[in-house]
Amino acid sequence: MQMKLRISLVLLAGLGLLKPDAATGQTWEVVGTPGFSASGSGVCNWQRLLVDQYNNLYLAFNDEGFGMGSGQGSVMKFDGTSWVPVGTPGFTQSFAHHSDFAFGRGDTIYYSYADGSPTAMSRAAVMRYDGTTWSPIGSLLTTGECQYSSLAFASDGTLYLGMIDNGISNGGMIVKKYDGSTWSDVGTMPISDAAGAAYADMTLDRHDTLYVAYQDKGQLPGKVRVKKFDGTGWVNVGDPFLATTGPGAGPAMDIYLAFDLQNRPNVSYSHTFQGPPRISVERFNGTAWELVGPAQFSSGQFETSLFSSLALPKDAPYIAYQHGGLGLKATVRKYNAATNTWDNVGAPGVSDDVAAHTSIAIDGNDNVYVAYFDQLNGGRNTVKKYTTCIAPVLQSVVAVNNPVCEDSAVLKVTGTLNDASSWRWFSGSCNNGTFVGTGDSILVFPTESTTYYVKGLGNCVNTGACLQVTVDVAMPKPTITLSGNVFTSSAATGNQWYRNNTLIPGATNQTYTATQEGSYHTRVTSGDCSRNSDPLTYQSSSITNVRQHGSIKLYPIPAGDHLNVEFEDAQLFKNNSWQVKITDKLGRVVYTSGLHQSSSTVSLRQQAAGIYFVSISSAKAHYVYKVVKK
Repeated sequence: MQMKLRISLVLLAGLGLLKPDAATGQTWEVVGTPGFSASGSGVCNWQRLLVDQYNNLYLAFNDEGFGMGSGQGSVMKFDGTSWVPVGTPGFTQSFAHHSDFAFGRGDTIYYSYADGSPTAMSRAAVMRYDGTTWSPIGSLLTTGECQYSSLAFASDGTLYLGMIDNGISNGGMIVKKYDGSTWSDVGTMPISDAAGAAYADMTLDRHDTLYVAYQDKGQLPGKVRVKKFDGTGWVNVGDPFLATTGPGAGPAMDIYLAFDLQNRPNVSYSHTFQGPPRISVERFNGTAWELVGPAQFSSGQFETSLFSSLALPKDAPYIAYQHGGLGLKATVRKYNAATNTWDNVGAPGVSDDVAAHTSIAIDGNDNVYVAYFDQLNGGRNTVKKYTTCIAPVLQSVVAVNNPVCEDSAVLKVTGTLNDASSWRWFSGSCNNGTFVGTGDSILVFPTESTTYYVKGLGNCVNTGACLQVTVDVAMPKPTITLSGNVFTSSAATGNQWYRNNTLIPGATNQTYTATQEGSYHTRVTSGDCSRNSDPLTYQSSSITNVRQHGSIKLYPIPAGDHLNVEFEDAQLFKNNSWQVKITDKLGRVVYTSGLHQSSSTVSLRQQAAGIYFVSISSAKAHYVYKVVKK
């Protein structure tokens, strides 16, 4: 069986502005405890490190502490203090190798592997974690021994599995998809020709187009071949390539594929040339493949470079590998486009002793992580971190005036921003929700129970932890209508009517017949909660449907493309500096301006129909009106 020298391609947004350790004074630090495993004792291999959308770290590996040293699959997550199992540790029934894992929707995780049980004969299998348990979703997915399995989860929910099937003559590259119930081939299988393939990888580009890369045994001495699925069949992406050819050149190994933010495919691989294997990276420019930095840059001519992995954030790729010239310790480098060289990230020799199966990942804030087989600690797992950006620390989030009895609730967050610029609030979800506002305290106007999310963002911080709080609406805000001189409340019971903010004794029915001009509203009580309606003005021979507080009124209500703001007391207007601000029902500011005349017109032409809150304020007074635009 060929052993897999794992190269992981991780695509993450970020600036990646790392500098050599000498310039920053930063160092590599252990994440959690060095030398950990799911069993607590077993040797670990096939390390694969990933970061989720919330910057949580996950590590998949096989653990020889289970099943008489069989190396069963396990996944662990860093909880901020220690590494904890995701579901049952050692969840595969037997030895798991040539493995990969990927995130699905929600808490779902998929794990692919070659099943080392006698009945499966190392054929491909996939397991799914549903947030509680691991269960199989397919077995015997190859006709023979599976090698180099890779998983990709598309935005439409389709799961793809790519691998070499050694049940096909010379080893064939195949890809299958899972639609939620069954597995099927993607196009005609195998993708590779009769000469066979090795060292394969599969991934999706930023538009969910499927790509594969593999060693084409028919292109001597074993060049890299990249193909994509165009919806009908598999087509070549450029010509086969190899960094250095001629006497002493060996075949490409450890081939992995990923896409940068410009959707350009990048491939990393190693091959021998007049010495041990060393690493090269190439990128497709739309016409041809070209080297990223020098060929075989990873080490000196007679030094081996094994167990490599590649991360591809926005500005430049990073690589981690076992450096033969440094006692087989792990080293991490970043490509420097200005000098066309690969610079060290921190000091070379990240590990304290021999490292194997290195796997690199970069979080949304451009902090770098590397996991590896740690010989110093019994061959178990160690993960280290190189910090470039300190993420915010969230402590708590609360809603004041919850449940809402009045028009608004105050949301407050407690924490430390560190390198972030501000706290940002969303509704709907934390990552793809609707932006609500910024600050450690904001005012929201929910009309129904709403969950709000907060996280620190800005500067180098692009993603991270998130807290949520739900604001409940204890009772709907009452509304009133006016027909002639009869006011009607939306609440059948619990009414108390007011004129010019003065209680009208005995006026507790759903309707009230006005006998005097003035501003009327009702206050509805249900249980411990009471809420005021917005006021309406009754004038026997003038405009109806008016919102008014004191001598300030807004009309017409409902509004069209314009809303009039009128100060009946000219002296009140003259003696104060007034501002108008309009927010939607989620608390987003859609209009703000100063008021320069006692009678002004505010344009609502660009606003959609719906509910808005109009704030009229000065240094001495603040009034809020609920306005409906039709």
